[in-house]
Amino acid sequence: MVRSRVQSAFLLISITFVSLLVLGCRKPVNEEKLDSRGLDLRYATHFSASETDFGYIVSLFPNGKEDGCHLYALTRNDTCRVPEWTTRIHIPVGRVATNSGSVFEFLRLLGGLDGLVATCDAKFVYSDTIRQRIESGAILSLGSSYDINVEQLLLSKPDILLLSDLRDDPQANVCPVVHNFEW
Repeated sequence: MVRSRVQSAFLLISITFVSLLVLGCRKPVNEEKLDSRGLDLRYATHFSASETDFGYIVSLFPNGKEDGCHLYALTRNDTCRVPEWTTRIHIPVGRVATNSGSVFEFLRLLGGLDGLVATCDAKFVYSDTIRQRIESGAILSLGSSYDINVEQLLLSKPDILLLSDLRDDPQANVCPVVHNFEW
């Protein structure tokens, strides 16, 4: 039970923030930086995670500083109260939409590719598996990454939308938006 909770928490954090781990693994910040679940975060310079009474708070620092920080409340219970200044994300995340193909390999490595339900710029998809799923209708095409088709996004019913830029779009009313800073 404990192992599956740790794996579930790690999988969610990894899927949504793996790009920050890649960018943040430059030099150790604090040799003793371990979270309450024993995850080694000493190399993480662009995000932090802490356990709370409702789940986790994950903070993303796109520029490595606290200004411009994005805060996410990860919770298994939709009825619990979370801080209003956070974006609530129900975990485990099952259905993912993205406006960037750069997350496909991260999802595949983490075993989450089956959860991909929508993507943008389908004509540029390099993965045979994903192209076949788009052609079969299992993955919906959301149009251009900079002009997401909101109707298609609604039809895909995602748990989260991984957005590869900092803009605030109307998609925020469809599902939680997780900014994906892989650049």
